[in-house]
Amino acid sequence: MTSKTLKLAGVAAAVSMALTSGALASTAYFGDYAATSTTTRTTDHAFWFQSAPFGGDREWQFQGGQGAFSVGADGDSTVASLTGTIVQNGSPENMFSVSAMFDLADGPNDADRKCGGSCDDYDSWSFFDFAAVTLSGTGGIVDGLEVALSTLPGAPLAQLGFGANDKDEGFGFSTWFEWEVTANTGSYDGVSIGDTGRGDINIQLAPVPLPAGGLLLLSGLAGMGVMRRRRKTAA
Repeated sequence: MTSKTLKLAGVAAAVSMALTSGALASTAYFGDYAATSTTTRTTDHAFWFQSAPFGGDREWQFQGGQGAFSVGADGDSTVASLTGTIVQNGSPENMFSVSAMFDLADGPNDADRKCGGSCDDYDSWSFFDFAAVTLSGTGGIVDGLEVALSTLPGAPLAQLGFGANDKDEGFGFSTWFEWEVTANTGSYDGVSIGDTGRGDINIQLAPVPLPAGGLLLLSGLAGMGVMRRRRKTAA
């Protein structure tokens, strides 16, 4: 099978399992994913800061075009993680190392979903609270900065699933956040410890291919999911 076929089979299997109920979504999405930026107004970004607190462009994307997202760290399907390095659009010398952990949470009601594309599959999404999310400045003007992220008060929970990246109907993850500068051991004086603001994360996800045996299982589950959806549509 081609790499593209492997990725599609993995995503289809995850969604088919998740369709059984929202409560099972975290188990359905168990696994490792390649995280890439979304595109809005022809601009790629994974992280966006509303007030551009670090000068220059408000949009940041993964260094090398890809980060890593995982559901089920240490075998626990109630946690998710996001790691990688993000660089500022237009000033790639400015970079943050991302270390993010999220805890599974009860799904919100219809009004709380963060939708920009399609929310047709929201009942199969998984939702998460921020557990420990830190941006550590490792280059450029943000070198030495520590920025903690948390759920933006009053905003939707972090969401994972088809249409959940808020920008298109693909499989992804998104959330609003509140940022706070917690340390500054560098020379940048554009922010002070205690400064806060808001922003968001929007990423597309593609499963990391499984070994052949696991792929056969996923293919079977994907077929079951298609049959389930057809029955639901016909009802």
